[in-house]
Amino acid sequence: MKKLIATAPLLLGATITASLLPATTATTATAATAAAAENKKPNIVFILIDDMGYECVGACGGAAYRTPNIDALARDGVRFTHAWAQPLCTPSRVELMTGKYNYKNYVDFGFMNQDQKTFGNLAQMAGYTTAIAGKWQLGANSKLPAHFGFDTYCLWQLNYKNNRKAVRYERYADPLLEEDGKILPDPRDPDAYGPDLFENYVEKFIDANKDKDKPFFLQGLRRFASNLLEISENIFLLDKCACFVLSRLG
Repeated sequence: MKKLIATAPLLLGATITASLLPATTATTATAATAAAAENKKPNIVFILIDDMGYECVGACGGAAYRTPNIDALARDGVRFTHAWAQPLCTPSRVELMTGKYNYKNYVDFGFMNQDQKTFGNLAQMAGYTTAIAGKWQLGANSKLPAHFGFDTYCLWQLNYKNNRKAVRYERYADPLLEEDGKILPDPRDPDAYGPDLFENYVEKFIDANKDKDKPFFLQGLRRFASNLLEISENIFLLDKCACFVLSRLG
């Protein structure tokens, strides 16, 4: 999306620098800096959502939920309207992260074969700083995010799997998450809320990297709950996330 290509600050810097140089040098410097800005790799924020229907977004004609910031992204960016989605979460993540149809590399639920390359790996090869946040469920091993191309992470269901009898919703109330090998929150806090922790992580990562010369790739994996009340709240949080992305990178 064009909104995510932050060229304006670089062009402004070129103008200020040029005012300190002789006219011919200034013209050359301005042109060179403008060309560099034009060729600057865009920052990328990729959000994948479980259990959200096409009809939930206003830009798609939905009227049940208000999604003004997602609608703004759709209006000012590029929409892909001819596509299909898998009915399960793990196959969807494996397919999108590797760019391959499931019949080529899908093995089992909650697992991604370690011989696969993801767009996290490709982003690193292209010179990006990479991060992933949200639902993992692709293998219980804290080394896997780095193996699949992510420099930093904040994830649910990486080492610790959901115990439906004991702690059914530890992604929400009293969350049990992992951030770069450490338990989050530490110590465990029954008053903490998982989506807030993910949101804080994403905001800190964007703020820490948005003005650097090196571009960043951020993948957010959000899992919606299956009842209508929690879906409504998650759509609100997703639209809030879109608002933050627009305000920082728009």
